Amino acid sequence: MKDKIDLIKAAIDLSRAYNKIRNPIVATQFKHILTVGRETDLLETIRRVENPEVDVFILPKSELELYSTLTGIDPILLESSTLPNFLDSNLIEDKGDKVEIKFQSVSDVYTYGISRIPSDFDQKDKSILEVIAKGMKKPIEENILDNALQLFPSFAQGTIKKYLDEAKILGPMEAKDAIYYTSPKIFKDKNVFSRVLEIAEGPQIGDILDYVSNIPGVPIETIPKRFDTKIIHCLAIAGAIEPINLDINGIVREYAFTSDITLDRTDNDHLDLVKKALSNFRFSERYAKYTLKKIEDFLSSLLDRGFAGMATPIGTDYRNLELSGIVKVEKIPGDSIGRYRLWLLKRDVIEDVLNIVTGNLALTESVPQINLTTMDNVVLSRITIANEQKSNVKEVTDALRKIREAMYP
Repeated sequence: MKDKIDLIKAAIDLSRAYNKIRNPIVATQFKHILTVGRETDLLETIRRVENPEVDVFILPKSELELYSTLTGIDPILLESSTLPNFLDSNLIEDKGDKVEIKFQSVSDVYTYGISRIPSDFDQKDKSILEVIAKGMKKPIEENILDNALQLFPSFAQGTIKKYLDEAKILGPMEAKDAIYYTSPKIFKDKNVFSRVLEIAEGPQIGDILDYVSNIPGVPIETIPKRFDTKIIHCLAIAGAIEPINLDINGIVREYAFTSDITLDRTDNDHLDLVKKALSNFRFSERYAKYTLKKIEDFLSSLLDRGFAGMATPIGTDYRNLELSGIVKVEKIPGDSIGRYRLWLLKRDVIEDVLNIVTGNLALTESVPQINLTTMDNVVLSRITIANEQKSNVKEVTDALRKIREAMYP
């Protein structure tokens, strides 16, 4: 399921890029990919529209046409193909000059996109999307991309390869006399990331990024020792791994994420609300005095009922989320033990957290507004101190300064 979702994410990225940079060869060779990407993007755009009704979600067709045009689907194609596809999938019901929206979750959006893969994608479509999906998470060798392009007509191969770089889907990066292709979403600083490739093999970096991507919110201290600590340090400096420093109830830990998870969100909170929420729940699941059982059920209950939990630690363990306006923490009236529960405030944040936990990653708009090229020295200092217990803070700080000066000449 997760692999198929990655294919749809790649299709959406291609369709968004094509809306900005058009190319006739790409249009013909990626015809089905662009169609499915646009339709899935349109469904996600609709899902994020604020519903003015209570029990039913009605959208004027004129507004649907506007969103459709923004995602690259013209009104004629909307009427002749896209809308009938949505109707057949029971996602929308025709109401004359309006439509009733029959879906509300991210999983419904991806389920639709995935349903189009068998009927619309041939082998070359799947192959190029698989390569793009891999390149969105870790560096891949040039021959992997070249092998996928062999399925396309010879006259189109060079153009497609150049287009992927121009559209910032996959770009080349030379290191150790080898060329890797990777998505700019992986890192914050290309120069630093290329230097990491110089000191480590691509597969080694890929293994680290795979591990963190598969366990988003993993405490850095628990990352297995088989991974080179120096490489983890460098990936943090390059922005390929984002450590979040979190203090919960007096316990401080750093939680690691790969930058592709929520890079494109446009929340004003510089730590990113989804990462912050996921870190809190991961802490409660693994390290709290009374651990959170069945995190998926807890988050689903919070979304379904608007509240969840009945425990004393809730009064202290979720203060960060309350201050960010994600949830409201309230004492249960009349409870003699003094237990608390969470009330839902920002639904889309908790939906995204649940989708990350279950492997169904939510869509986000490609408008990064925050420059995160530098990492918090405290994070790297604590990793170093943990491995070199004899070092004092000044020595570690000086060492970090020298490392950063070498990596940013």
